[in-house]
Amino acid sequence: ENSKLAIAQSLWRITNGKYNEAKERYKLISNREADTPRPPDFSQESIAQYKDEPLVIVDSSGWQTKLKRISALFLSSDSIVDGTASLSSSATRQYFLDTEGRSITQNHYLTQLSITASLVAENGEIIPLSKVYFTDHLDQLPTMETIKQDVATMIEELKALKNAPLAEPYTGPAILHP
Repeated sequence: ENSKLAIAQSLWRITNGKYNEAKERYKLISNREADTPRPPDFSQESIAQYKDEPLVIVDSSGWQTKLKRISALFLSSDSIVDGTASLSSSATRQYFLDTEGRSITQNHYLTQLSITASLVAENGEIIPLSKVYFTDHLDQLPTMETIKQDVATMIEELKALKNAPLAEPYTGPAILHP
């Protein structure tokens, strides 16, 4: 029929039927989801706690005489104009805390022994040379015998550099690879 009332009632019946079907499907799905256990949003982990021992400050007073002995090794060469040895040591303690109760406390140590020497070349240029040792702790530095050998090698290298010819500047094409 082509009457307005008949078309409106047909549309209402179809719409109402579809609505009731959708409502039943929604109930089925929501009941099925309620029965299925859901995983938590965030995992539950045990609270991690770690704490290093308190910082150990090492007595470095014995190193003052060692450093003097190391720098005195350069006095054996007349051509060396400067020879120094220095020791640097640091200890830091880092803390990490979060709102869930985790706490981490860590120590970090760094020790640096620097040996530097220089001489003046025939053309008046100063030629420096350095040897640096990095370790975590003072007791991991090389022995005095190793350091003496390294200083002797430095002196020989400086003497060789003193008499070495100057490098000629390069003037030519440069091929650069991407």
